[in-house]
Amino acid sequence: MGAFAHGGENVAERAVLEIEARRVKRFEVKACNRADMVMAAPNDQEELAKAGVSPGKFHTTYHLGDDSGLEAPALQFDEAKDNLFYVGTLSWLTNADGLLWFLSEVWPC
Repeated sequence: MGAFAHGGENVAERAVLEIEARRVKRFEVKACNRADMVMAAPNDQEELAKAGVSPGKFHTTYHLGDDSGLEAPALQFDEAKDNLFYVGTLSWLTNADGLLWFLSEVWPC
């Protein structure tokens, strides 16, 4: 487990994770500022607004806790007709779950 799970005993790992977290946050803010609309939960909206993203871009979403999308078949990107840009680390299962739910329940509509 990483430094976050253990409270950060490993100084080198904690430093690397902090650098990566700042890099991802800068990328997210840049991507959100380029987007016409940002779909995010209220807590994420608050953090993004503090980082400089216009609150007028936000559309509120919530995680519903449905993990059934994790069993979805692999996506066929070469057959996709539309484009979607997702900003978030997919190593956090909640983000992966939310993206899979969006692709299966919302995007096809």
